[in-house]
Parts: sequence; structure tokens; C-alpha cells
Amino acid sequence: MSDNGGRAIFNVFDVVRVSDTPSINPHDKYIVISIREYPSERFRYRLSPLDPTSDLDAVLLDEEGLTGTGERSDASRFDFPGKFLTRDVAMIASDYPDVELAGHECQVDSANVVDGVIETLVWIPDIELMAVVEEDYLTATGRREKPPLPGRIATSTRVSTGGEVLGEVSYVIVDDVESHL
Repeated sequence: MSDNGGRAIFNVFDVVRVSDTPSINPHDKYIVISIREYPSERFRYRLSPLDPTSDLDAVLLDEEGLTGTGERSDASRFDFPGKFLTRDVAMIASDYPDVELAGHECQVDSANVVDGVIETLVWIPDIELMAVVEEDYLTATGRREKPPLPGRIATSTRVSTGGEVLGEVSYVIVDDVESHL
């Protein structure tokens, strides 16, 4: 439970250190990328390593285990290669080799360079599918979806370390990086 009057202590882009988590080096720094509020004003933070070469994925931790550094990051850290931004709307070329995807409108999620080729992760709403498409097969439409609004309700499936599904938990997304990109 938060002792900060029902408000999250940290903000998106704050840089923090983690304590009391054996699998995480307490000297490493992390960026707050999402803030979740659970019932009883309990806040949890999704963190991404500040060091881009880190092997760690994002983690979800309670605020009691975090210490602020006084530093902040910014949205440019989450830029990805290529000509598209997250939420840009594009068209997949009609001559795309995967005929199931060819000619569909899509929304850009992210991109990476693989063997010198920009591969773009897109959501194709018509067929409700996420797919990786080479950027050269995408044409910009000039449109961009609006960022998600803070305060939206989300649900996660709880799974034990042994892989057993324990149920679902709902929470409010107070803020996240996606809203700032």
C-alpha cells in the first residue's frame, strides 16, 4: 500500500535502483516504463534496464523495493530504427511475399535491425494478427493512432513459477511510455 496519499511515488521516465530483489544487482539503474495501480492503492512499476546492453528484460516490482536516483530519461530512448514511429498506420505492399498479409492496413508497434534489414512489428486489425514485415514493404498512410489514455483498466494472467495459471488480476494503468511516444 502506498504511503504517498494514494499517489504513485515515481513517474514514467524516472531512473531508479532496485533493492531487496536477489536476482537484480542493486547498483544497476532502471527506467520506469509503466505504472500500475492495484486494489488498495498498491502501486507496481514496470522497469527497463537503463543499460541498453543489459541481458535483463523488463521487470514488475512494488514501489517499496525502489529508490529514486534523481535522474530522468526521456522518450528518445525508445526510438527504434527506420522511418516509422509507434502507432503509425501503414499499408503492406500488395506484392508482399506472405499473401495473407499483402495489401492490409497495419499499425506499427516497433522495429529492429536484423542482418541489416529493418524488420517492423505490426498489428493488422483486419485479421487480428501481429506480424513482422520488412520496412521496404510498408508504405506510410500519413495517419497515426492516438496514444492510449492513462487510467485504462488492464488484466494480466497470473502464472506460478512452475507454469500453473493462478487466475487473473485487474489493475489501472496510471501511465506508461506508450502514452509519451
